[in-house]
Amino acid sequence: MPYCTACGRDVEPSLDSCPDCATELRVGSATTEDETRAGRENTGNRRPAEQSTSWSRARQVATVGAVVGIAASQLTWFRVSEPAVQLSVVGTDGGGMWTLAAAAIVLALSVKQWEHRGHVATVALGAGVAVYALALVNDPYFGNSLGAFAESGAGLLVYQVVSNPPSGYSIGLLLESIAPAEGVYWTAAAGAAMAWGGGRELPADG
Repeated sequence: MPYCTACGRDVEPSLDSCPDCATELRVGSATTEDETRAGRENTGNRRPAEQSTSWSRARQVATVGAVVGIAASQLTWFRVSEPAVQLSVVGTDGGGMWTLAAAAIVLALSVKQWEHRGHVATVALGAGVAVYALALVNDPYFGNSLGAFAESGAGLLVYQVVSNPPSGYSIGLLLESIAPAEGVYWTAAAGAAMAWGGGRELPADG
């Protein structure tokens, strides 16, 4: 099967460009089996630094996911959903610190070390971020027992409510109204993008 000379991916003979890196292919040219084998050997013999120069679609998605993950850690993760009460916490007040660190590592890998080990690490970190964020959607206090690094931030919001309750509201009502905000959902999406980007590259690593 013909392959892309830029990233080494198999491409259908009918395509004019690589579906991953968008490199334009020679229209109407038929790559022989010997040429394909030789090309793959050349691609496989590239140094990691040379392989990482190709910005495939998967690499772009992982990079964008990392940037979104970094930004999402600065957004509101939890708020009291009562309209007249302005109480909220951002991601870096709690578990957003580790999702920020994970996204920063993925960003560095996507720029500097986009090869097999980087792909595996990106999948692991991205999946961890996505699972953690989705767990917080289900349970705002998930991870609190693991210590401050995994603290969701909802516990801090509870402290704000209990220590200085707004007048006219019962503490119980306010505690029940604590809900995930946009930062948690963006973090879940960012984690999924990072995991997909790294995972999409794994078949080609073999």
